[in-house]
Amino acid sequence: MIENAEEYIRHELQFEFNSEITQKFIDAGLEIIHACISCRI
Repeated sequence: MIENAEEYIRHELQFEFNSEITQKFIDAGLEIIHACISCRI
């Protein structure tokens, strides 16, 4: 599930990709997800 989190987020928010604010939000969320994965390893 975690491995597909980025793909899931991009799929769910694909229709908002033209929004710069949304893109920044997604990038921040992915950084948090990657940090969480790194902490678990």
